[in-house]
Amino acid sequence: MNKKNQVFKALMLTLLLIYCNSSKAQKHPAQREKIGKEFRALNAGLAQGWNTWDTWSVLCHAILPEGFAINLQLLHHQSGDTLKEALIGREDFGTKEHVIPGPHAYDGSYTELIVDWHKMRVRVQSASIGRQLFLLISPIDNLPDDSILVSSKMLWSKKGDITINNGTIKASMPASTINISIVGGRYTSKADCLKVSLSEVAALSSDPSKSTNDVKKIINETREKFLAERSKYKDASESFNAIQTALAWNVIYEPTKNRVITPVSRLWNVGWKGWTLFEWDTYFAAYMLSLDSKELAYANAIAMTKEITASGFIPNFGSSVSTSEDRSEPPVGALVVKEIYQKYREKWFLNELFDDLLRWNRWWADNRDIDGYLCWGSDPYVPGNIPAYLIRGIGTKKGAQWESGLDNSPMWDDAVFDTVKHRMLLADVGLMSLFITDCHSLSEIATVLGKTEKAKELTERAGKYARKLATLWDDQFGLYLN
Repeated sequence: MNKKNQVFKALMLTLLLIYCNSSKAQKHPAQREKIGKEFRALNAGLAQGWNTWDTWSVLCHAILPEGFAINLQLLHHQSGDTLKEALIGREDFGTKEHVIPGPHAYDGSYTELIVDWHKMRVRVQSASIGRQLFLLISPIDNLPDDSILVSSKMLWSKKGDITINNGTIKASMPASTINISIVGGRYTSKADCLKVSLSEVAALSSDPSKSTNDVKKIINETREKFLAERSKYKDASESFNAIQTALAWNVIYEPTKNRVITPVSRLWNVGWKGWTLFEWDTYFAAYMLSLDSKELAYANAIAMTKEITASGFIPNFGSSVSTSEDRSEPPVGALVVKEIYQKYREKWFLNELFDDLLRWNRWWADNRDIDGYLCWGSDPYVPGNIPAYLIRGIGTKKGAQWESGLDNSPMWDDAVFDTVKHRMLLADVGLMSLFITDCHSLSEIATVLGKTEKAKELTERAGKYARKLATLWDDQFGLYLN
């Protein structure tokens, strides 16, 4: 997708987010909630330990499964303003924070970022070893009276009592007690937080016996160990770093379904009042994660597939506020699932997803076929209490463009939209090619699972559409043309 398309998609969905209401009008049917014991165990294993789990701020460090969180807030002395939550990508330097994301291990064992705000510039580093947390706050540029507030809370309706005394935040929970203490730096205790001066480096630790130098050593050793992993990618180490860092900062805990997911960004999540998963974005993220995180790859591929609608398709998006019940997005799920399986060879992963992916494959043939060609569409439905802006896209050419994932591509400018059947009257080379690949990928999966008849069905369907695709070849142009 080119930059123009990306900007349009961002604007479109941002407007939708501003107006979207609660998800009460669009509950997922119970069948979509059926997950196997392996996936439940996978999520339980992922949702452990300290990490930047809370989608609302990258300066919040929380521990799972307890839900106890340490939240850092910048306090600008001159204006009295407090930066209560920080997110990557809010680029208004006049009033908003600018976060520079640094290294971040998927499991939260090491994180690092720099935040700029009101001419304050602070580096925050964390290390977690087992259930121990160490934080190092290093001022880079600020006024002497600027400070950082260290507050705490119980997230996701978890139970626990929090007290603050003598530089220590204590959380007493049903199964454990955790103490986080200031072990370096100047601070004052307040009723609801610790006010830590940014005139010098400050250190926090769940082990009060550690000094500032101890915390620095732990931070540095953990950092070096994490960064050393990049070296195995040699000439591609910087590319790996960019991709891995972006993915890791978007790993969050999603409490309504008790799962760990990697949405496209925290900004989208906040706009969607919790979380949102876009179809092909999430499958591609799962594919990238599979390079070195099997568990996160599985978690995201399964999470997206389980958003399947009652009509039988994986939606353009699923979220905490609504689901796109009128449209899907390009069929890349089976290809990604097959590729992940080829790396890790665990059949339960295929068994978890095959039936839903097959329903989706059949849906394309049953609902987006005109004379043997595939096209984009948007089916009318009663959306419930959602804004007029979104309703205007449902059952229209605009909705069909959204289904393509290339929302404002000039390919659609002259295409006619059938307002009766709600289809864009354009035989699409890209969609047909991806669908043929989807058929072949699912056929391979069916063969692995011993589903011989379904493998045959899928191979035959691939052949049918391959023959129609061949008719779109243009000898004079030397390309397949829509």
